[in-house]
Amino acid sequence: MGIVRLLAIVAIVWFAFRLYRGVRRTRVPRAGVQDRLVRCASCGVHLPLKDARRDSDDAPVCAHHQHR
Repeated sequence: MGIVRLLAIVAIVWFAFRLYRGVRRTRVPRAGVQDRLVRCASCGVHLPLKDARRDSDDAPVCAHHQHR
């Protein structure tokens, strides 16, 4: 009877750990998807896509080169 109780406790702890780990993973967003980098067409500096502007050729440029 002791081994059955031990196996039941181990199974419950394992299930609780897996459940906790799964919940924790769903709350943390992936950084790589949101922080994609692009290269400025004028100077070659890498900057986040959200900060990039488009020049007349529709190429990504940094704010410094936007009006050139």
